[in-house]
Amino acid sequence: MTEDLNLTGNDYNIALLSFFVTYIIFEVPSNLIIKNVRPSIFLSSIMVLWGIATLAQGLVTNLGGLVALRLLIGIFEAGLFPGCLYLISSWYKRYELQWRFNLFFSASILAGGFGGLLAYAIAHMAGAGGYNGWSWIFIL
Repeated sequence: MTEDLNLTGNDYNIALLSFFVTYIIFEVPSNLIIKNVRPSIFLSSIMVLWGIATLAQGLVTNLGGLVALRLLIGIFEAGLFPGCLYLISSWYKRYELQWRFNLFFSASILAGGFGGLLAYAIAHMAGAGGYNGWSWIFIL
């Protein structure tokens, strides 16, 4: 990625940091939005937009595009965890929530672990379709 996008110095770190800036800023507004919009519409919309931005991240050709897409991904992903927790809390009774939240966070941790293994395998697709392995990770 650093070679393909001609990243130098702290460019990669700036791209990584840009995600967290919008993630932190938009987490509270997303909580306010989900109370006024049906959770089914809100969550499905941000997930589709998040997926499109992630796919586009695999097609990016410069640092500016990478940072812009990372900012968008931060905006869209900011509403996912609060939205899911809000949705779970609206379906279950108070004494049932602790177990459901535990399952949700445990599944997130497991997905992160298996995601790394999957990314390692996908990275070996380098050259397929004219894209490098890092691009395929985001495209798929």
